[in-house]
Amino acid sequence: MSGDAHETEDIATFTIRLTQDPTDDVTIKVISSDTGKGLISTDNVTFSSQISLTFNTTLGAKPWNVDQIFFVRGQDDSDTDRNQSMSIILGPARCLE
Repeated sequence: MSGDAHETEDIATFTIRLTQDPTDDVTIKVISSDTGKGLISTDNVTFSSQISLTFNTTLGAKPWNVDQIFFVRGQDDSDTDRNQSMSIILGPARCLE
């Protein structure tokens, strides 16, 4: 992860890419462990608690060997607990084959 996503709605980033060329579409679920602390996005505009990223084998789709950028925005939960930790959970890569 690059940067910190503080409760002041700062943005941190991280990347995902596959290590080998898939023979079929591969989907990875990306989940925030605590939506009161942070939300995730692929476009830095629409943030949510979970996102599915699919690497397609179709020509012109997301290339498997290129970093896909994710954004994590800290959430101000109005608690007086200051900045707290949260995790980004990556589900297992699922392939249709």
